[in-house]
Amino acid sequence: MVLKAFRIFISIIIALLLIPLLLIHDVRYRKLNGIQLIVLPLVFDPSRSYSSIILLLSILKTISLHRLERLIILDVGCGSGFLSIPLGKFAKYVVAVDIDDRSIINTLINCKINGLDLKMDIVKAAGCSAFRDQSFDFIVTNPPYIPCPYISLLKSICCGVNYKVLRNMVNLCIRKSKSGIYFTLSSMTFRNKGDLTRYRVLCTRTPIDEICSYLLKA
Repeated sequence: MVLKAFRIFISIIIALLLIPLLLIHDVRYRKLNGIQLIVLPLVFDPSRSYSSIILLLSILKTISLHRLERLIILDVGCGSGFLSIPLGKFAKYVVAVDIDDRSIINTLINCKINGLDLKMDIVKAAGCSAFRDQSFDFIVTNPPYIPCPYISLLKSICCGVNYKVLRNMVNLCIRKSKSGIYFTLSSMTFRNKGDLTRYRVLCTRTPIDEICSYLLKA
């Protein structure tokens, strides 16, 4: 019990330290293989996140561009559109979802400047709850995965003390997909991730943890 409380305390401290680093910045301009990305202040900056990059690489590693052209994909928690904009270039259609108004505006801006109006929808919604079962071929999400209390200030990072937010998100989204869901986890998320090992796609070590991407098939 003491060990669990200590781990939660450390998770909260790490989350609080990461918030200024990940969220607070001036307007930033990014380029990604010919794709233009603008990141607004207080929107998650994916260039500072190993998890966003490894998730995009995992999708491109496991789905050929030829197959991607036939797929409809849902990006949950789209933020600036770091995942949905590149996928929109190649996929048949992409729906980008976020609960945050600023993120919706940011993804809409990036959709416009990259000429993807006819290949994307940007929707304000809580995760996958607004969609019918098996509406998408694949779902991608870089969810909050640090096990600390899910409160307003930390909602982009913390998945709840007992991983409730993370579990609910994955369990709901998997029903909306025909083929599966791509997501990321940190070595801080669970002490024992043995049950997920067979779903692992890519991993990378950071100065504070190991981040892995997973493909959970429907």
